[in-house]
Amino acid sequence: MASTVAITPFDTIQLGREAVKGTLVPATRRLVGAGVLKETQDRYYSGYPRGVNTTVGGDGVLTMKECEFEFETELCPQELLWALLTGIKGNITPTGAGADKTWTWAPQLTSEATLDTMTVEFALSDGTTNHIYAEAGYGMITGYTIDWEYNQVAKMSMRGFARARQTGSPTGALTPYPNRQILVSPLAKLYIDSTYAGIGVTQVTSVVRSMKLDVQTFAAPDYTIDGRTDQDFVSHRLTPLQLTVSVTAELNATIATEFGNWRAGTRRYIRIDSDGITLGSSNYRVRHDISCRIIGTPQFSDDDGQRLVTLELEGVYDDTATKIADIVVICDLASVANL
Repeated sequence: MASTVAITPFDTIQLGREAVKGTLVPATRRLVGAGVLKETQDRYYSGYPRGVNTTVGGDGVLTMKECEFEFETELCPQELLWALLTGIKGNITPTGAGADKTWTWAPQLTSEATLDTMTVEFALSDGTTNHIYAEAGYGMITGYTIDWEYNQVAKMSMRGFARARQTGSPTGALTPYPNRQILVSPLAKLYIDSTYAGIGVTQVTSVVRSMKLDVQTFAAPDYTIDGRTDQDFVSHRLTPLQLTVSVTAELNATIATEFGNWRAGTRRYIRIDSDGITLGSSNYRVRHDISCRIIGTPQFSDDDGQRLVTLELEGVYDDTATKIADIVVICDLASVANL
C-alpha cells in the first residue's frame, strides 16, 4: 500500500513575535496563504588533484546554513503588520481607543532602524504526519509586493529570511485572525500631487486599471565569523529602503499630464489608499504615501481599442519633507498576537 503523501491544503504557516532576537517563541497566529520555507546549505567540495581523473571532494564540508521563505495571500491589513514590523520599523504601538487601531510607520532614514524579529513555523503535512516541518528564529521580511487589478481582490506577497532550521513541532490550536479583512481593488484610490505636504488631495479617477507596489525593506542577514555552531548569521544588517510603483491607466488629459511630468523630470507625490469595510470611526485601510520620480519610458498598450499607458515610478528622498514614505495600517489589532 502506498504511504499517505502531503497535500497542499494541510500546509501550515505560523508566526510568533520574538521578545529577544533569535530566541524561539511559540507561534501566536496562523496565516492564511500559500508559501514555503526553503532550507539553504552551502557545502564546499575540494577539487584539488588527488591522483584520480574524476570528480573528487567526497561529501564536502558545510560552510553556511540559512532559511528563506516566501508567502502569498490576499492583501490583509492584519497580516501585513508582520512585514512592516520586521522590515520597516519595529516596536510600534497603535493608537486609538475604539475598535479601530491606527498603526503608523515613518521609516528611520538618518539612524539605524529598529526592527522586530519573529519565529516562523512551516509544516507540509498529509493531515496526520508532518512530512516536512521547519522552525526557525530571527525571521525578518526583506520585501513585500501588493498588486491591485480591476475587479479583483488585492494580492500581497512577502519574502524573508531566518536562521538555520531547528527541530520541534508546530504550535497547536492556532487560528487565523478572526476578523481577517480581505481588501479589494475596486475600493483602492490613487492620488497624485505636487508636494509631500499636499499628498491625498488630487485623486486620479475613472482611468486606473491596475497598480503594483514593491517595497524592499531595510532587513538583510549579516554573516560574520563568530563561532556559531549552526553556521548561520549572527545578526542582521540594514540595506537601503527602496519603493517602486507601477500604474496602468487609460489615457486621458490627467494621464497625459503625467506623461509630460515624466518628460520634464517633475517630482510626483502619490498616495495609494486600499480601503475595506467600516471599522469604528474609520475603515480597514492600508495606505502608502511616497515621494516619487517617474523613471523609464512610459509604455503604451491597447485593450480592445482603449489606449493604456503604464507609468513606472521610483521612491526618492524628499529634501523638504525629509522623508521618502509614510505607511499607515488601520485594523482591529492592538498587537500582532491578539485582538
